[in-house]
Amino acid sequence: MHPDEITFAELLKPAGYRTFAVGKWHLGFNVEGAHPMDQGFDSYYGCPHNYGDQSQATGQALVRDREIEKEVSFQELTQSYNREVVNFIERQSKEQPFFIYMVHQIAHSLILPSQDFKGSTNKGIYADFVSERGFSPRHDSCCGSAGVHPRP
Repeated sequence: MHPDEITFAELLKPAGYRTFAVGKWHLGFNVEGAHPMDQGFDSYYGCPHNYGDQSQATGQALVRDREIEKEVSFQELTQSYNREVVNFIERQSKEQPFFIYMVHQIAHSLILPSQDFKGSTNKGIYADFVSERGFSPRHDSCCGSAGVHPRP
Protein backbone atom coordinates (compact mmCIF):
# COMPACT_ATOMS: atom_id res chain seq x y z
CA MET A 1 0.00 0.00 0.00
CA HIS A 2 1.38 3.36 -0.95
CA PRO A 3 1.92 5.67 2.04
CA ASP A 4 -0.23 8.36 0.38
CA GLU A 5 -3.31 6.10 0.31
CA ILE A 6 -5.86 7.07 2.94
CA THR A 7 -7.34 4.27 5.04
CA PHE A 8 -10.54 4.14 7.09
CA ALA A 9 -8.33 4.26 10.19
CA GLU A 10 -6.81 7.55 9.08
CA LEU A 11 -10.26 8.98 8.30
CA LEU A 12 -11.62 7.98 11.71
CA LYS A 13 -8.70 9.34 13.79
CA PRO A 14 -9.91 12.98 13.79
CA ALA A 15 -13.25 11.76 15.19
CA GLY A 16 -11.45 10.15 18.15
CA TYR A 17 -11.68 6.48 17.15
CA ARG A 18 -9.33 3.80 18.48
CA THR A 19 -8.40 1.53 15.60
CA PHE A 20 -7.28 -2.09 15.45
CA ALA A 21 -6.27 -4.15 12.42
CA VAL A 22 -6.53 -7.92 12.85
CA GLY A 23 -5.59 -10.72 10.47
CA LYS A 24 -4.03 -10.80 7.06
CA TRP A 25 -2.66 -7.42 5.98
CA HIS A 26 -0.89 -8.39 2.75
CA LEU A 27 -0.42 -4.80 1.62
CA GLY A 28 3.34 -4.50 1.77
CA PHE A 29 3.98 -5.20 5.45
CA ASN A 30 7.75 -4.96 5.10
CA VAL A 31 7.67 -1.94 2.80
CA GLU A 32 8.46 1.33 4.54
CA GLY A 33 5.26 3.21 5.33
CA ALA A 34 2.96 0.29 4.49
CA HIS A 35 2.65 -1.36 7.93
CA PRO A 36 -0.89 -1.08 9.38
CA MET A 37 0.39 1.18 12.14
CA ASP A 38 1.91 3.46 9.49
CA GLN A 39 -1.50 3.56 7.85
CA GLY A 40 -3.43 4.94 10.83
CA PHE A 41 -4.09 1.87 12.97
CA ASP A 42 -3.28 2.12 16.68
CA SER A 43 -2.42 -1.56 16.86
CA TYR A 44 -2.10 -4.67 14.72
CA TYR A 45 -2.31 -8.41 15.34
CA GLY A 46 -2.06 -11.02 12.65
CA CYS A 47 -0.15 -12.77 9.91
CA PRO A 48 0.93 -10.02 7.53
CA HIS A 49 0.86 -12.05 4.30
CA ASN A 50 0.03 -15.49 2.97
CA TYR A 51 0.41 -18.03 5.75
CA GLY A 52 3.51 -20.15 5.28
CA ASP A 53 5.29 -17.71 2.95
CA GLN A 54 8.81 -19.01 3.45
CA SER A 55 10.33 -15.92 1.83
CA GLN A 56 9.27 -13.95 4.92
CA ALA A 57 10.60 -14.15 8.48
CA THR A 58 6.97 -14.05 9.58
CA GLY A 59 5.95 -17.00 7.38
CA GLN A 60 4.05 -18.87 10.11
CA ALA A 61 4.12 -16.24 12.82
CA LEU A 62 1.67 -13.93 14.47
CA VAL A 63 2.81 -10.34 14.73
CA ARG A 64 1.65 -7.99 17.48
CA ASP A 65 2.14 -4.38 16.45
CA ARG A 66 5.68 -4.57 15.00
CA GLU A 67 7.06 -7.60 16.82
CA ILE A 68 6.85 -11.31 16.06
CA GLU A 69 4.88 -12.82 18.93
CA LYS A 70 4.92 -16.55 18.18
CA GLU A 71 4.68 -19.16 15.47
CA VAL A 72 1.27 -20.81 15.09
CA SER A 73 -0.35 -23.55 13.09
CA PHE A 74 -2.82 -22.50 10.43
CA GLN A 75 -5.65 -24.13 12.40
CA GLU A 76 -5.00 -21.75 15.33
CA LEU A 77 -5.36 -18.51 13.38
CA THR A 78 -9.14 -18.06 13.31
CA GLN A 79 -9.73 -18.52 17.02
CA SER A 80 -6.63 -16.47 17.81
CA TYR A 81 -8.01 -13.56 15.75
CA ASN A 82 -11.44 -13.96 17.35
CA ARG A 83 -9.92 -13.87 20.85
CA GLU A 84 -7.97 -10.71 20.03
CA VAL A 85 -11.10 -8.95 18.74
CA VAL A 86 -13.06 -9.88 21.87
CA ASN A 87 -10.21 -8.77 24.12
CA PHE A 88 -9.92 -5.46 22.26
CA ILE A 89 -13.66 -4.79 22.58
CA GLU A 90 -13.65 -5.64 26.28
CA ARG A 91 -10.81 -3.15 26.93
CA GLN A 92 -12.59 -0.23 25.25
CA SER A 93 -14.29 2.64 27.01
CA LYS A 94 -17.97 3.07 26.25
CA GLU A 95 -17.25 6.77 25.70
CA GLN A 96 -14.70 6.32 22.92
CA PRO A 97 -15.70 4.92 19.53
CA PHE A 98 -13.58 2.22 17.93
CA PHE A 99 -13.05 0.59 14.56
CA ILE A 100 -11.85 -2.96 13.97
CA TYR A 101 -10.58 -4.03 10.56
CA MET A 102 -10.56 -7.84 10.59
CA VAL A 103 -9.52 -10.04 7.70
CA HIS A 104 -9.43 -13.77 8.24
CA GLN A 105 -6.57 -15.80 6.88
CA ILE A 106 -8.24 -17.51 3.95
CA ALA A 107 -5.72 -19.67 2.21
CA HIS A 108 -5.59 -20.35 -1.47
CA SER A 109 -5.12 -24.06 -1.05
CA LEU A 110 -4.60 -24.82 2.63
CA ILE A 111 -8.20 -25.40 3.76
CA LEU A 112 -7.84 -26.57 7.35
CA PRO A 113 -10.57 -26.00 9.92
CA SER A 114 -9.54 -26.39 13.53
CA GLN A 115 -10.18 -29.75 15.19
CA ASP A 116 -13.37 -28.46 16.82
CA PHE A 117 -14.88 -27.69 13.41
CA LYS A 118 -13.85 -30.74 11.39
CA GLY A 119 -17.04 -32.52 10.36
CA SER A 120 -19.24 -29.88 12.01
CA THR A 121 -21.34 -29.08 8.93
CA ASN A 122 -21.60 -32.52 7.33
CA LYS A 123 -20.97 -30.72 4.03
CA GLY A 124 -17.23 -31.23 3.69
CA ILE A 125 -14.00 -29.66 4.85
CA TYR A 126 -14.52 -26.40 2.95
CA ALA A 127 -17.92 -25.83 4.58
CA ASP A 128 -16.39 -26.61 7.99
CA PHE A 129 -13.64 -24.07 7.29
CA VAL A 130 -16.09 -21.34 6.25
CA SER A 131 -18.37 -22.08 9.22
CA GLU A 132 -15.51 -21.51 11.64
CA ARG A 133 -14.88 -18.02 10.24
CA GLY A 134 -18.17 -16.76 11.61
CA PHE A 135 -18.00 -18.48 14.97
CA SER A 136 -16.99 -16.87 18.22
CA PRO A 137 -19.18 -17.61 21.24
CA ARG A 138 -17.92 -14.49 23.01
CA HIS A 139 -18.45 -11.89 20.25
CA ASP A 140 -22.13 -11.29 20.97
CA SER A 141 -21.77 -11.28 24.75
CA CYS A 142 -18.76 -8.94 24.79
CA CYS A 143 -20.35 -6.59 22.25
CA GLY A 144 -23.49 -6.31 24.34
CA SER A 145 -21.59 -5.66 27.56
CA ALA A 146 -19.46 -3.05 25.78
CA GLY A 147 -22.59 -1.29 24.52
CA VAL A 148 -21.83 -2.31 20.94
CA HIS A 149 -24.64 -3.54 18.78
CA PRO A 150 -23.28 -4.61 15.38
CA ARG A 151 -25.60 -4.59 12.42
CA PRO A 152 -26.35 -7.95 10.79
